[in-house]
Amino acid sequence: MKKAKKKGKSYSQGWFERQSRRFMSVLLCSSMLSTSVANTAAFAAATSEGGDERQEFSLEKEVLRQAIRDAAKKGKTVKEDAFTFSGDEAETYEGLFEEGNLYELHPDFEKKNDRLTLKMYARLEDEEDMDQYTISGNEEIIFLMTNSSSKERTGRILVDGRASAWMTVAPFGEVKKQVGLETEEAVPVEIENEVKEPESAVPTGSEDITEEDTALEDDVKEQENASDAGNNQIKEENSDPKKQDEAEQKAQEPNTGDSENTLDIKEESEAADGKKDLSEPDSENENEKADMDASETDTSDANTSDANTSDADTSGADTSDADTSDSENDSAQDEDSVQVSRSAHFSMFLTSAAMASPSDAKEEENENDENEKNKAIVGDEAEEDNFERILGDSYETVGIKNASAAAFVTSAMELGLTDVAVLSAVEVEEIPHWQISKSKKATNLDENFESQVTLSLPSAEEKLENDIVFVLDKSTSVQLENEALEMLKELQAQAKENGAKVKVGVVIFNKEAHKSDFMDLETQYDAIEAAIRENISSGTNLSAGILAGKKMLDEDTQVAAGRKSLVLLSDGITYIFGEKPTAVAWGFENDGSEHSWAGPDHWSLKYGNNEALSKNEWNERLGTIKAQMDNQGDEFDHSYEQGELKPCTPPDEGKKYANSVDKALYLSYEAYLEAAKEQYHCYAMPIGSSAGESYPWGPSFVKYLADGKTVSFEDIKNDILYAVDRDSTVEDYMGWVKDDYNFDLKSIDRLTVGGRELSKWEDGNTVYFGNEDVNAAQYRFKVEYDPSDKEGGEHFVWTMNEAVKNNEPVQLTYTVKLVNPKNNPGESYGRYDEDGSEEYDGLYTNQKAVLHPVGSDQEKGKTEVFSKPTVSYTIPGGELPTIPEGGTSKSKTAEQLDENFKSQVALSLPSAEEQLVSDVVLVLDKSTSMGLKEKALEMLQNLKKEVQEKGAKVKVGVVLFNKEAHTDGFMDLETQYEAIEAAICREIKSGTNLHAGILAGKSMLDQDTGVADERKTLVVVSDGITYMFNENPTAVAWGFMADSPKHFAGPDNWNSKYGNNQAPADWNAWLTGIEARLSEQKDTHDYPYGTEPDVSLITPVEEAGKYVNSIDKALYLSYEAYAQAASEGYHCYAMPITPLGTASNYEWGMSFMRYLANGKQVSFDSIKNDILYAVDKGSVVKDYMGYVKEDYNFDFDHLDQLTVGGKALSMYQEGNTWYFGDGEPGPQNYRFKVVYDAGNKAETEMFTWYIEEPVSNFAPVQLTYTVKLINPKTADGTYGKYDRDGSQHYEGLYTNQEAVLYPVDSRGNEYRSEEFAKPTVSYVVEHGTPEPGPDPTPTPNPDNNGGGSHGGHGGGSSSGSKKSSTTTASGPAAQPTEPVTPVVPEPQPVVPAEGLPKTGDTDQMDVPMALLAIGMMAAAYVLMTGRKKTEE
Repeated sequence: MKKAKKKGKSYSQGWFERQSRRFMSVLLCSSMLSTSVANTAAFAAATSEGGDERQEFSLEKEVLRQAIRDAAKKGKTVKEDAFTFSGDEAETYEGLFEEGNLYELHPDFEKKNDRLTLKMYARLEDEEDMDQYTISGNEEIIFLMTNSSSKERTGRILVDGRASAWMTVAPFGEVKKQVGLETEEAVPVEIENEVKEPESAVPTGSEDITEEDTALEDDVKEQENASDAGNNQIKEENSDPKKQDEAEQKAQEPNTGDSENTLDIKEESEAADGKKDLSEPDSENENEKADMDASETDTSDANTSDANTSDADTSGADTSDADTSDSENDSAQDEDSVQVSRSAHFSMFLTSAAMASPSDAKEEENENDENEKNKAIVGDEAEEDNFERILGDSYETVGIKNASAAAFVTSAMELGLTDVAVLSAVEVEEIPHWQISKSKKATNLDENFESQVTLSLPSAEEKLENDIVFVLDKSTSVQLENEALEMLKELQAQAKENGAKVKVGVVIFNKEAHKSDFMDLETQYDAIEAAIRENISSGTNLSAGILAGKKMLDEDTQVAAGRKSLVLLSDGITYIFGEKPTAVAWGFENDGSEHSWAGPDHWSLKYGNNEALSKNEWNERLGTIKAQMDNQGDEFDHSYEQGELKPCTPPDEGKKYANSVDKALYLSYEAYLEAAKEQYHCYAMPIGSSAGESYPWGPSFVKYLADGKTVSFEDIKNDILYAVDRDSTVEDYMGWVKDDYNFDLKSIDRLTVGGRELSKWEDGNTVYFGNEDVNAAQYRFKVEYDPSDKEGGEHFVWTMNEAVKNNEPVQLTYTVKLVNPKNNPGESYGRYDEDGSEEYDGLYTNQKAVLHPVGSDQEKGKTEVFSKPTVSYTIPGGELPTIPEGGTSKSKTAEQLDENFKSQVALSLPSAEEQLVSDVVLVLDKSTSMGLKEKALEMLQNLKKEVQEKGAKVKVGVVLFNKEAHTDGFMDLETQYEAIEAAICREIKSGTNLHAGILAGKSMLDQDTGVADERKTLVVVSDGITYMFNENPTAVAWGFMADSPKHFAGPDNWNSKYGNNQAPADWNAWLTGIEARLSEQKDTHDYPYGTEPDVSLITPVEEAGKYVNSIDKALYLSYEAYAQAASEGYHCYAMPITPLGTASNYEWGMSFMRYLANGKQVSFDSIKNDILYAVDKGSVVKDYMGYVKEDYNFDFDHLDQLTVGGKALSMYQEGNTWYFGDGEPGPQNYRFKVVYDAGNKAETEMFTWYIEEPVSNFAPVQLTYTVKLINPKTADGTYGKYDRDGSQHYEGLYTNQEAVLYPVDSRGNEYRSEEFAKPTVSYVVEHGTPEPGPDPTPTPNPDNNGGGSHGGHGGGSSSGSKKSSTTTASGPAAQPTEPVTPVVPEPQPVVPAEGLPKTGDTDQMDVPMALLAIGMMAAAYVLMTGRKKTEE
């Protein structure tokens, strides 16, 4: 950094010259005195005429956050020679702006006027991939306000309604005095009189993918030359403005020289804080509430004494800094005056008055006094406002080029800029309101394409039982206890009336939770009352209370979630957490010493006040707390006890750490949130207490949990009793999709209440339900039908004319008819889902059914949507869709013919030849959310239970990829689950190389040759936003034009090439084009990602559209690797994840993942079922006995057995039907069934095997039966060749013509039939006596793949073998067919929206300026005579 050099004075003049200069100096001083006197009044007049001298710069957090990301992506740091500082503070600023990872920011902002200009900088952390920079909160943010005028200017920063302190930037003239610039050469006349028009420039924040601006001083220079119309601005001051400035300061500043006044300020701020003694609370006191009220002591007096001493020692010094640590809104002094920090250039900020020791205040006041002559930041007028303070360090005025500037420095954490991507795991979730219990069911379409639909309020599936758990703070008043008991009495009476059951649990918490068992409201009321009235004291552990209450509800699995209530009563003042009382050893300073005890005063010690927060403020505060909790872990957690807790967090860095109150509140919120997410009815009721008055944040927190709503026990009782009240309605629109399907309402069938059907009376399109005398004037419910256009508008409205009780469900049943079924033979349409729980797409019986509830308080609630059942149907004939990747594992074996020419045949599902081992490889993008990871772990836990039961084995591999793929190899699910969980939950950052991830996953499956391909699963989870490829990260040196030629690789390459971030309309066509270009381009422009490519590798910028860039190649190679895995027969799944933040703009990423998935939506639950089950209930096998006309004929001899997992089931025969199952199977009780059809005892002889339960991949089902060759040859010779499992594909002597599987998968989908392999047998005839043949060494016939048909000689084929590499054109493994040349948009020039702001003033102070001119003439004479003598 450059510093201004001082010039010494010349003392070589002669006596005459010196005497002349002394005379002129006297004249100069007289002139300045006159100027000072006149200027006082003139300044006020000029200010009133010229407007407000203050300047506000208003920014939005999201805009500032994006500016940081943009700067990181551009990668252009600020260089050392960008600044030339001068003045006493030059060295400090050189340290502040030292070269390194400092970036200039260009956010858009609003400004009040042009008194000051603003530049912004951020010192970022080093990350491997700055393109995907995430804001940690530790970044240093610098706001530099520049003053190019001759007057003091005052400004401050506003960020989303929070404000920094006012900062006054002295004029450049004061800075010049510090370095002796008043003796330098006069400004040439041609520069003095120069007036330049402002130049146009690109407005701040308008850059996209551009280089950084050169330097701050260039902007200052440009603004310095701008002027208001018709007025010249003198650029350098040649007179001494010291006395003028001092007079102005005295008029403007608060009186800080009087120690008494200073003391008054201190006393006022302390009074505002309530004068609380922050000594350690006695948490074990039996009467804690009284202690809280009595905690006020004489601490403030002691502090006042110290302050008096300090003020006396530093009389006349500016003491405003001593007050800057007061509560943010407690005094006007703190609102507008923050003194300069002159030590380190950046520090975390602890500004609470309770944390500043008297000695510290005295030290800083002395330092302020010493530097007062170069005042930079002083609150010139105390101004009341409601802004929350932005805490930070303020710096004194410094010279920069021909202007002055002052800096305000804070952190990204303080500004709330912490990146969403970083806080995704700690993002504060909205506490959900429970859904009203309801259900909708539909029967599947019958032969008339009709379905019967039933709406229920509440859900008809729920038992008539309720759970209520009270979670009571020890401070709960007797009055509230009485109200709770009164509510229970009324519920007790209702329960007796309708035969329902209510169970009540009570949790009372102090430092621990004390809970009762559930008690029956009808028979144990007295015990419930005793539990509620129990009296305890000592400590407040709110989270333990909520957790205990939630646990009671969780464990009662017999009651529906919607019938469980959690009622929390508390003042919210908590500072202990954990089932066993725990606190944070949080270090802080108080009364000049360090402490680490836990108590409610932690809040004010950290945040400076005890005020209540709004909902938005709680959201932000809790998010920050959780980020701190995650960062510090449990390192400083200790068992709660009185006294100091050690080791503790650094006392001087308290704002960085979550303290006991923070953690107790967050864990309470988290426990309450989890209960609400379970759909329990959760109520939070703040209780009045003296402690709540002292600590308003406590009741405010409980109100936040309640979403700001005030509830009473009467409200809670009604919510328990009633689902909805009178005047609630349901709108139900019949199913319809244009040009696809249309359901019409056929009839309104019936309405029941508590199972009893009501009478019905119809009047046109209105149906009334009620008692026997129901009519339009007296009814309990009515349904009004509106046929509209008989398409999208067809609907009915169901109106409740009475309250619907939770213990007496109301059900409306009606019939719909599909009026336009398809007629394509063999096609199936829709998927049946009785209650909509599977959330299938298509063939909805209804477009929507919407409940408009009215509560028991007659308030309209939020609308709620019923689930949407789906139906299905099949048109007879034709073919069904192809089974998904992987096929169905199956086998068929036959023993060699015995002496009776019999062979025992076995059909197996899955193949009996395979080991019961499966491989699962999870390929996870670094961006995978914790929620998805938890679902993956849930799937693995379920698989673990299955394999333990079945004695099978599952091996799991985890591939995490960022710019590279990371894996630890296969792990056994049963014995290494913890290691698998750790691998899945590992966090990595930097880059996205999807290709490397898929390659690594496929390689793991390829190398495990001991597991059948059909038992291998590859799950790829990603947002698809990839721009690297190959095992070692590689990119394409693709040249393109932004503001200048570029060649970096990143997700914005897509927009740079295609002009937007949208996905291609046809991925097949797009991939075809990329493949064609890659065949020409090959690897000629590839280079290792993270390095700088050789210039010769960069593709021509002007031909950017002709080349494949990094994203193009990464996507194509990812597609290719996924297609190869699918062609191996592995079960491949692609699961798109929604990216966070700005990454969601890259629509092409998610679209690509959906393309790999072939448009199918899969979940970990469906993947689990595919791994667990070979086929599902409803699958069928048809097996035709071997027969070739005039050659051979096998007859079905008998059925032997059916085993599941090696265990034979019981068998019962009834005619030609066999039933298999447990105990005594029969027509009404069986798991499998075989029906034999003799046909013509030739080509039509066959049996059908019906599968009536899911077939587990870990418990093979095997059906064994015997066939007999009834017409062996008599001529000598060998007939047939033995092939036990059909793998050799021989011809002739097939034991069966064909065996065909008609599979249904675990999601109920029917797929195209698959053929089993076709074993062959043999025998030998010697001397006219036929005998079974030997088992010869097989000689396969590679040219015969078999065909298999009734009466044919086909050798059959095994569907269990690997798939062909050919795939369908529409699927993820599709081969592109035609090259496509994308259209590349022309680069558009960047046009500035407006010029830079003008600076400068036109002061109207003629008289003072005339006097000042006399002084300047005298100064000119002195300078000229001095220069002349020096030159001589």
